[in-house]
Amino acid sequence: MKHTRDSSDAARRLERRLHQQLRWLRARLIARGLLILFAGWGLLIAVAALALPGLQSFGEPAAWAMRVMVVAAALWVVLVEIWLPLRRLAGLSAFAAELERHEAWDNMLSAATQFRRGEVPPGASAELVDEVLNRAADRTRQASLARRVPLAGLGLHAGFAVVALLALALAALTGPARLAAVTGILARPGALVEIEFVGGIYSVSGALRVPVGDAVLLRARDFTGSTEAMTVEIDRTGGLWQSMDIDPDAVTDAGRYREAEVEIAVVEDPFRYRFRRGSVVSAAHLVSIRERPVVTAVQLVLQPPDYSGRPVRTIDDPAGAINALAGTVAWLTGQSSSALSAARRREAPPGTSADMEVAGHAFTDSFTILADREFRIELVDDEGLRGEALTVYRIVAEPDLAPSVEILSPAEDRPLERDLRLAISAVAADDVGLARLDLVWRPDNTQDWQRIPLFGSSDVSILDLQIDRGQSDVSVDFTWNLGEVDLLPGDGLAYALEATDNNVRAGGQITRSRTWRLRLPTIAELFEEDRSERAESGDELRDLLAEGQELKEDLERLNRELLKDPDPEWQKKEEIRETLERQQELREGLEEAADELRRQMEDFERDNAGSLETLDKMEMIQELLQELKDDETLQAWLEAMQEAMEDLSPMEMQRQMEDSLTAQEEFNRRLDRTIELLKELERERRMSDLVEETNEHIERQRELAELTDPGQEPEAGEPSESGDESEDGEQPEDGEQPEAGDQSEDGEQPESGEQSESSETSKESPSDEELAELQQRLQEEVERLEEQIQEELERLEQESEDSGSESPSAEEMKKALEKALEQMKEQQPSESMQDASEELSDGDRQEASDQQREAQRRLLSLYEIFVDGQSMMQKSSAKFAGEKLQQTAFDLLQLSHREEIVVDALRDGVRGQNMRPLTREQSRISRASSTLTTDLQELARQNFNIPERLLGSMRSLVELSEATQDELEFGRAGRSRESARDVMGDMNRLVSSLLTAARNSGGGGGGSQSMPSPSQEMRQMTEEQGRLNGMTRDLRKRMEQGLSSEERRQLAEMQTRQQAIREQLQALRERLDDERRVLGDLEDLAEKMEQVEDELGGGQLDEDLQQQQENILSRLLDAERSIRERDFAKRRESRQGERIYGEQTGEERLAGDDERQDALRRFTAPERAPQAWREDVRHYFRSIQRELDSQKGGPQ
Repeated sequence: MKHTRDSSDAARRLERRLHQQLRWLRARLIARGLLILFAGWGLLIAVAALALPGLQSFGEPAAWAMRVMVVAAALWVVLVEIWLPLRRLAGLSAFAAELERHEAWDNMLSAATQFRRGEVPPGASAELVDEVLNRAADRTRQASLARRVPLAGLGLHAGFAVVALLALALAALTGPARLAAVTGILARPGALVEIEFVGGIYSVSGALRVPVGDAVLLRARDFTGSTEAMTVEIDRTGGLWQSMDIDPDAVTDAGRYREAEVEIAVVEDPFRYRFRRGSVVSAAHLVSIRERPVVTAVQLVLQPPDYSGRPVRTIDDPAGAINALAGTVAWLTGQSSSALSAARRREAPPGTSADMEVAGHAFTDSFTILADREFRIELVDDEGLRGEALTVYRIVAEPDLAPSVEILSPAEDRPLERDLRLAISAVAADDVGLARLDLVWRPDNTQDWQRIPLFGSSDVSILDLQIDRGQSDVSVDFTWNLGEVDLLPGDGLAYALEATDNNVRAGGQITRSRTWRLRLPTIAELFEEDRSERAESGDELRDLLAEGQELKEDLERLNRELLKDPDPEWQKKEEIRETLERQQELREGLEEAADELRRQMEDFERDNAGSLETLDKMEMIQELLQELKDDETLQAWLEAMQEAMEDLSPMEMQRQMEDSLTAQEEFNRRLDRTIELLKELERERRMSDLVEETNEHIERQRELAELTDPGQEPEAGEPSESGDESEDGEQPEDGEQPEAGDQSEDGEQPESGEQSESSETSKESPSDEELAELQQRLQEEVERLEEQIQEELERLEQESEDSGSESPSAEEMKKALEKALEQMKEQQPSESMQDASEELSDGDRQEASDQQREAQRRLLSLYEIFVDGQSMMQKSSAKFAGEKLQQTAFDLLQLSHREEIVVDALRDGVRGQNMRPLTREQSRISRASSTLTTDLQELARQNFNIPERLLGSMRSLVELSEATQDELEFGRAGRSRESARDVMGDMNRLVSSLLTAARNSGGGGGGSQSMPSPSQEMRQMTEEQGRLNGMTRDLRKRMEQGLSSEERRQLAEMQTRQQAIREQLQALRERLDDERRVLGDLEDLAEKMEQVEDELGGGQLDEDLQQQQENILSRLLDAERSIRERDFAKRRESRQGERIYGEQTGEERLAGDDERQDALRRFTAPERAPQAWREDVRHYFRSIQRELDSQKGGPQ
């Protein structure tokens, strides 16, 4: 019959409950049987221990009888008290019947046990069966069924067990040896020997086997009744008995006999013993030794963790402290002196123990070393004898330390360079080796760290990776290319290195180095940093000049003192020597300034940070510094002067000091010119910085406008920012795809702005909030630009006050800055940017885009002012220099005519008193030449267009004219005529050189100039297009009331100017046709210009025309940047072809005193020679000068 779910559950519950109670009842029955067995055995052993002497009188039969009784009691208990009751409870039915017998269940349990298997008696219904099962399950659920079956005689048996326990305790306290003897008799009945009670002494302890080191109790019974003292004799050597007295207290009277006990505290060796009283001696018995098990050999095998890479170590008989890496698995094996039944490793100090495996004499164990361990090895032999664990084994767990990692360079927070690359050097170490070394970084605006693995790295942002791995340390050097990171000017990031060790057990321990910060500076910050560095260089040069002026004053003072005392003392000579050394150190101090300028030139050239004209001027200043630093002639003179000072006469020393003063004056003059030219260059570079910064703002504003309104496609032919062009502006060939990471041909990486541009549109379009934030940043930078313009104006005012005059370039710069500041206050491009940011925050992209375009137009207007001002600065400076050079040439030509009159008069044989007018005229010519030279030197202080060689030729002319004056004063007509002719020839050559310099500077005078570079041409076109755009805006404002005839004429002029720009662009395109590095399609740009021409010709001055002109200007700016990079690249390529090392120069070794004297005289000015020799000295130097002029092609 199949039951319902409820009845089945009741059956299962009932069955589980009955099984549980049945097991409990069986356990009670077994415990009752064991209790009975304990009571019987305990009483039997306790009685036997107390009656041991009586048992001994019965001998071995009594022992066997005891054993039979023990075994019989055990069999009876097992059979009758345990097995038979358990058999009666063989199953649940028997259990139920037993419960029915002891308690009124009304046969319900018996029926339920029958029904639980589905057996339904005939005539019974399923409902009745279910009801019986449910009731039985409910009644048995909480009832303790096992206790319902009583255990017969349990109380009585428990009483006997208590009595047995007390009897055993009494026997153990009163006679522990008897209790031990009884257990021994039960184990070996033959040990109980029957004693014959006859006269004599009997050793009842018999033969014994004692563990080494233990005590032994020797017992004897004396039946002699003698009063003599009893002794025990021991034979340890095989025949020599040694007597030991027995303490009378150890002898007890048992009535029939006296019993003596002797304890040997420590048994080390086997021996025989016997008891003696007088002449009565007991039988001799042997006490043999049981050797305790001892460790005879130990081997420790240490296997470090696999991740450590350390080899397995085997240590035989380890002694002292053993060091092992935490996590090491130790295998302990050893040998014992005897067969073992057990072995244990006892730990200290916790006191725990662990069983070891034993096999015969060998024992083994294994454990993992996680902490320091101290343990002993405890052995138990097969007879149960325990060995003494005396040796302590110690293992020291070496912790697996966390790795260390440190960034060595750059160990500082720093701005990111313009090439977006960072060279990093670092070291990491770990005691078990490194698993990985990662570069981790996160932008400032997030807490999520990004990871770049360095081991096995294939990340494109890790360049030039060099890894030097040792056994436990590693050093890395690499360049991190952050071009793939979306950084905008002003953004920052934190970076560090993370080292992970090989500890797989701990999941790899990680250590992070100190975190450093990088920040991408804004364009304004970059330029400000450059300006600060340049200012420091200028300050260093000014310090050198101040030191030079101080040195000049010291030389003048020493000269005055030498006039008073021509023969100075030793102290004065030392002062002179120190002054000369200072003069030498001053020139050596130029080394650092020259190196700094060279570094600035390299940075300028690498970053394409300006025009080639600016680079040329930097090279000119570098050459001036190099000439001052490497003046080998002056250096040789100084060294010779110092060496020969002791041999100079007072007159010679005075002359040399005067020459030293002259040299110092020339050094100061040239250094002063270098400083002033640096000021002019700095002014131009500050203006160039404003141009570049504004250009950068324009580009960023254009990008933001395109991101804000992506639906507005760029003009056809405009450069795409999506990466369709290569980074150098080159269009890919048909079917060609540009490779990622291509560099420009000169090997330079693109600027930060270009890198961000190339990847901007390839990603998801930024949200309105992100665009608003970017627009806000740009607005802040433009506002900073206005402050910067104001600061530049204040700086110009201060420079003008300090110098007392204002150079033409400074005047033009001031005009441009004032105009730019006025326009910024009038147009307020930052307001349009703020409006665009607010519109973006409101989600109105269309209105925001219009505001962005308006801000871009206002920035373009500002850019036009800066570009025009920069052009005017260069032109005004060149024009001013050209006019001055022309005027100087004209004045010098007039002096040449006057010198010619002197020459003609001397040719006619003038003598005597008639030479005085000529002498006065020559004196006036000399003074006029000196004035022209001074004026030219003053002009050269602030103008790059005057070569230093030209100034040197002018100074040589003055010296030659003064020498001619001296000849006339001495009445030497022949020599003075020849000298005057030389003066006239030099004047004529200088006039030609001055006119050439005037033409080269652009100051007029006819002639042609060298062809401008492509970047210069593009700059000119950009300037002209900017002016044209300004004219368009002005004309649109005026034509609201119609076009007048004058405005129509202006329109035609604008059309002509646009056409001229286009034709110049086309000519440049043809020159660059074989080079594909110009950003954008110049041919398409020319077509756009032609469309503008047509609209200008038709008088269509609308918003669309102005937008087209602004697009043309923007693309011209891009093309100008690309062509400038091209020109700089060619410049670098040409430098690579130059000779690295120039010709070797240096002074000849002065072998002797005569040669040193000659060297000094070579540098002695002619006017310092004795009067009778001056003419010969002048002829000598003039002949040298002519030879040099003929080799160099004449004065420049």
